[in-house]
Amino acid sequence: MKPIYFVFLALFFSQCATIENYPSEIKLINKPDASRCVISGNGYSKSTDEAVSEAEKNIFNVILFQGIAGTDLERPMIENSAEIKNAHDSYFKNLLDNKGYKKFITERSNTSSNIVKGGFQAQTTLTINLIALRKDLEDNGIIRKFGF
Repeated sequence: MKPIYFVFLALFFSQCATIENYPSEIKLINKPDASRCVISGNGYSKSTDEAVSEAEKNIFNVILFQGIAGTDLERPMIENSAEIKNAHDSYFKNLLDNKGYKKFITERSNTSSNIVKGGFQAQTTLTINLIALRKDLEDNGIIRKFGF
């Protein structure tokens, strides 16, 4: 009886294994004009599609809440991110978790994926309409309009 118990435990724990905690790498490739930016990023998950979604989500998280050091996007679009996220939880759930960010992507290129320990890594490059993103944030009361 005990050997069967150990087999079940081993199977259970192998199914519960989580993906390794890999860092997100986001970098600005190009900023052709004030309204658009081209950003490359990566994501990790248990499937290729989920890893691509994570890469896209990571890119938007960096633009919104962290900024990209040493670039025109050095300052995040949203300051005081913890307060703003709590106050507008449904907006961010729709934007990030429900893939509402896709309406701000004007072009996707160089999407690739690799197998890594625990799942897949995806790399993608997005062209993002910054003006439309900023306007959406303003219209939903997330950030103030410029000059007001």
